[in-house]
Amino acid sequence: MIFGVTWVAVVGLVVAVGNLVWNIAQGIRNRSRIAVGLDRRTFTVPSRPRVHRTYFTVTVQNLGNSPYAVWDVGLEVSERIGDISLRTGQSVLRNHSRSNPANIPDDQWKAINGPELPCIIPVGGVMDWFFDDDATKWVPSGTATYRGYASRFNRKGKHQRTLSKLTFPRLTGG
Repeated sequence: MIFGVTWVAVVGLVVAVGNLVWNIAQGIRNRSRIAVGLDRRTFTVPSRPRVHRTYFTVTVQNLGNSPYAVWDVGLEVSERIGDISLRTGQSVLRNHSRSNPANIPDDQWKAINGPELPCIIPVGGVMDWFFDDDATKWVPSGTATYRGYASRFNRKGKHQRTLSKLTFPRLTGG
């Protein structure tokens, strides 16, 4: 007994502090985190060499050790004209006179394809969303670049957005 403290109490305190440090380290290691990727493919219509079709793919990968709920996926436009969001912009992005010449019913035709939102990405899972040319051609050409994003609501009810590192213009060379 030193200063009225028994060794059992000292060992108990050391074990409790060690347990606290271990739990904090596990919480940091197991936190939810994702990686967002962006890919672009541009095609020229052979019969019309001045007509370009651009397709974007936003890929979301769960890097954490717990499932990740994605609330929205989209393309962020650099000139702040407005984001192209799967959740809020699907009906606005349709231009039936140009985009839907085959008169496909609205419930079957989409400018953005991928899993329904909100969706849960399992641990180690990867999901892709495809943005058709019709989803991006309404943005004025020029210096606008696109960046992919995925968002969710955090525990405090705030919108948390994760951006892709890569940015692309809609067309190469203007």
